[in-house]
Amino acid sequence: MSLTSCIISPYYKNKQGYAYKRIKNKMYRHHRVVYAQHNNIDLDSMQGLVVMHLCDNPSCINADHLRLGSHQDNMKDRDAKDRQAKGINSGRSKLTEADVIAIRGSHLPGKQLAEDYNVYPSTIGQIKRGNTWKHLL
Repeated sequence: MSLTSCIISPYYKNKQGYAYKRIKNKMYRHHRVVYAQHNNIDLDSMQGLVVMHLCDNPSCINADHLRLGSHQDNMKDRDAKDRQAKGINSGRSKLTEADVIAIRGSHLPGKQLAEDYNVYPSTIGQIKRGNTWKHLL
């Protein structure tokens, strides 16, 4: 699908790039305001729903790039576009990709591997079962 150009909000943006607009002393994400206005929907009736960016640009307010959905819809969209942080890029990982490959190939007990790599035994189990670090399967 080919999208038209993004329209970037002129308002304050947080560190994730989402723009905010004040309406009647309340702050709203600007793309939610635009979606509601474009679709003639009351902003407060959209609680519990997210306005997703088809362009993946959080500062964009082009109504053609916005779609209403659930949190689950947004996570499916993220996964389909491979936008989630994985492995060493997740920011929490104590392990490297080489560590994970070595753990998967090891015949040592999970408890011993956990001690060797300074992680919980459950972490080793999740790696061995393929529940985590799936991108290395």
